[in-house]
Amino acid sequence: MTSSSSSSGAPVECEDHTTLDETNCHLLKQDCKGEGEMCVPAGTGTQCVYETGVKGVGASCADTKECSAGLLCVFYVCAPICCQSQAQAFCGSAQCNVNINIGGKTVWACNFSKTCTLFGNDCPENQQCRLGDPAQELSLCAPTSDSPSPEGGPCDFLNDCGANQICSNKVCRYSCSLADWQSKAPGEGGCPQGQTCNGVSPNYGVCAL
Repeated sequence: MTSSSSSSGAPVECEDHTTLDETNCHLLKQDCKGEGEMCVPAGTGTQCVYETGVKGVGASCADTKECSAGLLCVFYVCAPICCQSQAQAFCGSAQCNVNINIGGKTVWACNFSKTCTLFGNDCPENQQCRLGDPAQELSLCAPTSDSPSPEGGPCDFLNDCGANQICSNKVCRYSCSLADWQSKAPGEGGCPQGQTCNGVSPNYGVCAL
């Protein structure tokens, strides 16, 4: 079990922040030896880099290197890496539900985005609704990637895909409604022709061949 510090500075013990191999450095401990180094995800593991930024939690960003050690630039906001079992300690009133896919592994980060209704139209301008945490059936608004991937295309992050899609096994797929997907259009709860809705929660699924 890892002992770290929360966003308030209090010590926190947890280990469910990532599935990456942290043999080079630890994302929560930030135990890089060199001055000015920060531990960041890299490939299927971690590495120390000389890119420590100065921006704190909640500050706007365009790249993780702008944020302080232990923070990632998530949807243009510096957000802490977090443990789902201790979400409040790391994220305060926000939730630990941003699943960042890195080389097939997971890093969890705090979500400061607006929640939304999947297949609805309640996100701010230039943002789209996506199922951010299938287990909790929690959808969130996220800015569209500068180079969005089409349905069936490759992805690493939640917002690599279009509205009402999810990055499933590094491929963009539509989310779907288990109750009535066969009568709905893709993006409205249904699936593209030739695909079926495979359940990932009691009410929602992911379209797949």
